[in-house]
Amino acid sequence: MSYQEQLQDLYRQYEKSGHMQPFTMHALAAWAYDNGLCQPQRSTIVNRLAEEFSRAMRAEYHVDSQGRRVRSKHVASCASP
Repeated sequence: MSYQEQLQDLYRQYEKSGHMQPFTMHALAAWAYDNGLCQPQRSTIVNRLAEEFSRAMRAEYHVDSQGRRVRSKHVASCASP
């Protein structure tokens, strides 16, 4: 059974468990996850966490010696020796 067929089967289980239309895909996904029927792939979780870390690092600022507000975790290009 393909991954898409598995998801379609979970949708049918969702309907049989008493959830009627209209519903959101978020509600369906939450139901499947909460009931242990569908777990995200590790790569999906790692990618999401990497995005969240990036946002958090971009939000960190400090005041430099010249009184300017600058990003603390700003990526800078450096020449290789």
